[in-house]
Amino acid sequence: MHKEAGYLICYCLLVFSFLFGGSKDLNRWISQFQQGGLEQKKIAISEIAKIGNPKGFEFIYKEVLRSASPSTISLRVHSVEALAKTKNPYAFYYIYKSFTMANMTFWPKFKERMYPYLNKKILVKLLKTLSRESASDWEEGKAFFVTNLGNKKVKKAARIVAGLLLNDTSPKVRQAAAFTLLDLMGKKSATYLGRALRDKDPKVRKAVLLSLGEIKTSGAYRAISHALQDKETENVLLAIQFLSQSNQSKYARKILALLNHKNRDIRKEALKGLRHLLKDRAKSYFIRACQDNDWQIRLAAFYHLKEFGQDPAFVKIYKRGLRDQYPQIQSISVWGLYHIGSNNAIEELITALGFLQDAPLKDAYRALQKLTGQKLALNQDAWREWWSNHKQGFRPKRDIETPYTPPGERESGSGQMGKTVLRKKPMFFGSTIESFHVGFVVDFSTSMNAMMDTIEEGEREGTRERKHKVVQRERIEVAKRELIRAVAALDPKATFNIMLFGSSYVAWKPKAVVASKENKDSAIQFVRHHTFMGATNLYDPLEKMILDKDIDTIYVLSDGAPNQGKYSSPPDILKAVKKLNRNRKVRIFTIGIGVISYTEDFLRDLAEQNGGKFIKK
Repeated sequence: MHKEAGYLICYCLLVFSFLFGGSKDLNRWISQFQQGGLEQKKIAISEIAKIGNPKGFEFIYKEVLRSASPSTISLRVHSVEALAKTKNPYAFYYIYKSFTMANMTFWPKFKERMYPYLNKKILVKLLKTLSRESASDWEEGKAFFVTNLGNKKVKKAARIVAGLLLNDTSPKVRQAAAFTLLDLMGKKSATYLGRALRDKDPKVRKAVLLSLGEIKTSGAYRAISHALQDKETENVLLAIQFLSQSNQSKYARKILALLNHKNRDIRKEALKGLRHLLKDRAKSYFIRACQDNDWQIRLAAFYHLKEFGQDPAFVKIYKRGLRDQYPQIQSISVWGLYHIGSNNAIEELITALGFLQDAPLKDAYRALQKLTGQKLALNQDAWREWWSNHKQGFRPKRDIETPYTPPGERESGSGQMGKTVLRKKPMFFGSTIESFHVGFVVDFSTSMNAMMDTIEEGEREGTRERKHKVVQRERIEVAKRELIRAVAALDPKATFNIMLFGSSYVAWKPKAVVASKENKDSAIQFVRHHTFMGATNLYDPLEKMILDKDIDTIYVLSDGAPNQGKYSSPPDILKAVKKLNRNRKVRIFTIGIGVISYTEDFLRDLAEQNGGKFIKK
């Protein structure tokens, strides 16, 4: 009995010394902090942290870390490092509480100072505390620590992370938990992830789908199939893509039903999904879609038709496409005939010289030159005369194309003899570029230096498995990366141009040029070396791009409402573009990064009234 009482007294003394020990030193350093200059304050903070008293940690949090003033950034960064050096879970708890939106601007500096001291033991103890926290103001910190549980493979925390995924009040934390749970539990996470597909937040459901898509088991695919009924279009598209990659034809019937969906993008993705699942058996669906009443469905069908090979029967389909009223379909039909490369295809291209205009006419002329090796003038009669004298026994020529790799980047795939390297389809912020004549109008205004959450894909450590994670990047950095990838993937037969805008705008070229290797290199350097340019003049570069007859599709990226230029109000811009584009029929896609509702409505209207699509990031 006396022995137990002795233990209890010792324990109480230890707790007392931890909570109140060093109180004289603590008060002395607090006094120095309150009276000293910047350097004295830094010294005081370091000493307060070393004492290890929770009261000291709380003082640093209240007096320094909670401040939102830009003038205290140096002191805040120093405080984060001083607390982290203690490797005390209580200290990290106060760092966590400081991660409000006001401090996220300085996040890179905080991370640099704190990360070396963050270990598995701290993370486990901290997460047990954080799992009971529900304050939305601190969601940034909780999401960060949850992500690092995955990075540091803290498998003991798997059950806690699963609880956060299913029950936390913050969508941002649940999103981070979806990625982390996969890191901690692997294929066993499918059960929890499947339940999380019922989450109310579409971004969380997207993160769950991305994680399920990496598991690649029958259970994961079964869960993904339920997302075909998701209310969010982007999630339905993801579900189709993952099920298409499963190579399990049993999902073809569910995807087939989506060919009648009211949403055009879902119908297009369903069509492509059937191509993967049914292989050549999907040909009939594409041929039928080439006659769809919706011209954008026709465009997608024509664009992917060449994947079924050089079927001579396609000549009749492409012949019909040449007569389509939309120049985008005309151009794709020209290159479809080039891909077939038969004498019948040459005859159709010569006939098309008599009725095509602008970019499709130039495409037909270039295709004929490539197939015949002739440099005749752009004159239908001249081509007809030459063809009548040479078509007997003529064997068309076609170039052998190789993939393009941007300067300074590692080439993926194999270029060795005897192996085929497939060209990646050009994408811009998740949208397949179904055009051979594309222009990019990209916002480089000062506001593009703001940070944004972006889901990035990489390789899981020590494996070749794919891994998704949420990271923070400057908007301009994300825009540059996406633009460079899109340019790199353009077909060498395509034409393109780039315009960057701020208070004014700068064009890479006066008009669109062919996507040769040299031009791609030049465009990529142009994008990499430009920086912020003030306000937001969207209309002027957009007008110039629309008037370029070698452009039939434009991608506009912006993060704010226009405020300069010939027309600076959204209603005026919409009216002017509608009039300007009445006969040109240029498709305009818009991407909004971090936009408010007013700007979002404008960008959505600009896309929808010009045959494109709005993408929100």
